[in-house]
Amino acid sequence: SSENNSPKYKTIAFENSAEKYPAGSYRFYNLTKETVAIKIGEESIIAAPEKLVEFIQNSDYDSTVHLSVSIKKQDSNKPLYSNEWPQKASSRSLVLISKAGAKQSGKIKVKVFNDRILP
Repeated sequence: SSENNSPKYKTIAFENSAEKYPAGSYRFYNLTKETVAIKIGEESIIAAPEKLVEFIQNSDYDSTVHLSVSIKKQDSNKPLYSNEWPQKASSRSLVLISKAGAKQSGKIKVKVFNDRILP
């Protein structure tokens, strides 16, 4: 409960099959109250508040991809996160975008869970 400043927890269930989310794919879950713009390589996608968006990409090789996350504004985007990520042909990624805690720098926190897909 928020009366004693305890954190609130929420369970989220979603499809997780290797057929729907093959190796090389990304799923971004926007846990914030803001609309975020996500750019992965040359592709851009929009994640509504508290929604899951998918970037399905079948990749047969390992590479590096540039990822950036911005708060989507009417006229422009406010950049919040930018980094180079390894992309493995044998794994997929679930990316959680959340509000940064009081003791963390920046406005958002990006947490990546890599999941190896076995043949």
